[in-house]
Amino acid sequence: MAEIELKLRGTPVRLKAALARLQKGAVKGSAFTKNLHAVYFDTAKDDLHAKGLSLRVREEGDCFVQTLKQTPAGGEALTRGEWSDRVAAAAPELLNTHSGRKLRQVWKDIRLLPRFRTVIARSGFVLSPTPGTEIEIVRDEGEIRVLGRDDGRAAVSEIEIELKKGPLSAVYRLALEIVAKTQVQIEPCGKSDRGYALLSPGAATVSVKAEAPRAKAGDTLAEVLRAAARRHFAQFLANMAGARRQDPASIHQMRVSMRRLRSALYGARNLLPETEYESVRLKLKYLLQCLGPARDWEALTERMSELMSEPEDEEDIEDVQSAAGVWKSRALVRAVDALASRKTTMAVLEVMRWFEDLPASRHGRKLKIRARDAAGDILSELFGRVRRRSRHFERQSVGDRHRLRIAGKNLRYNIELYGGLYPKRKAGKFLALLKPVLDDLGHLNDVGRARDLLGELAKRSPRKAAAEAVVTRLEARAAAAEKRAGKHLADLRNAKPFW
Repeated sequence: MAEIELKLRGTPVRLKAALARLQKGAVKGSAFTKNLHAVYFDTAKDDLHAKGLSLRVREEGDCFVQTLKQTPAGGEALTRGEWSDRVAAAAPELLNTHSGRKLRQVWKDIRLLPRFRTVIARSGFVLSPTPGTEIEIVRDEGEIRVLGRDDGRAAVSEIEIELKKGPLSAVYRLALEIVAKTQVQIEPCGKSDRGYALLSPGAATVSVKAEAPRAKAGDTLAEVLRAAARRHFAQFLANMAGARRQDPASIHQMRVSMRRLRSALYGARNLLPETEYESVRLKLKYLLQCLGPARDWEALTERMSELMSEPEDEEDIEDVQSAAGVWKSRALVRAVDALASRKTTMAVLEVMRWFEDLPASRHGRKLKIRARDAAGDILSELFGRVRRRSRHFERQSVGDRHRLRIAGKNLRYNIELYGGLYPKRKAGKFLALLKPVLDDLGHLNDVGRARDLLGELAKRSPRKAAAEAVVTRLEARAAAAEKRAGKHLADLRNAKPFW
């Protein structure tokens, strides 16, 4: 079975007030309070966690419940696999339980150790905002404790919004109602994730890449777009914890997820009311702009690192790279602050609510056609745009080349989205022509942004001459990329569409 829930974190006082407001509309007799003590088990090397699994035994009143969870389920942001059984004691039972048998399918070694525990005071109730919809909302307050260590503790103060019955969009609507009146943030990590983080406080942050969603035969266009939104939101959430620790790679992957979603929306724009399309597009644009400067400064420092392999003027490069590092750090702080803002949280939830409603919405009627019937027109329109924007490439301005790159990315992401509807070999052959173009244009875009950023840096530091020298060397390298791009674009323009 699957558990579908969204977590929001905030101070105990704020969360208590939020639940008090919502409880006025609770289903009669559904309110409850309970104390939950759980122990999480794993191997000595935390092999279950490495496989995306968590196993706990929780004391609930006068009984014990063993639960195995697996995340994520099917690449969907709020969905986790969950299997539970009553057990006799506060220890795992793996032989005669459904959750134990499920665990042994993926991990044969049953030598498990207690790793950490949670002590939680839970209160909650059930809401039924519309007929046929049931949502359990709970407030958890307590802490996570690493067993055998006094320093391994973390406070828990969160709301869980769990869908019991009805459309997933109801979860986003309720979350929006809470966020509009309470200063809270999306909590991307479960208690098990935070427990494992306590076990390895110095572990390196690993950014999460996601496979591109692929349309399936028989899907409607609305269903394809909703599935894409779920997959990209899962990637967005999976990188949120790393982004909050100012990890540049995590921030980059969050941007990739929103860029892909924006491209999917753009491909279907002609089938949507303009006001609806513009509203969602602007929210996605805002999310990308929040994270953009941090990524720009990271790309600049990466390009300068490439120059370090060359012997000349290494000292000047180090000086400029050091100054750029300071600006990158400031941009990372601003990105983290933006992620914590109410405006950003609202934008994310509003976008996801809109995509979830798409198949049943009034403005989604035109999207109820089969994706297979619409994909050809979508890809033809996007390929035509790339062809038009690539004319006279050698004489194009920086702005023209940037727009060409965006057109190319829109084409690539939509091919990856709809490519499963066509022969794999033909789609792969076309992408093999497109990807080198995007690599070249990406290099040129990085150099263009480097020129702007280093110009900004030069105005505010005594390193103007060194910054200009770095720009000159980056542009010299870009000349080769420009030459390659012209050849690759010619090959792409002459490519035969596979759709």
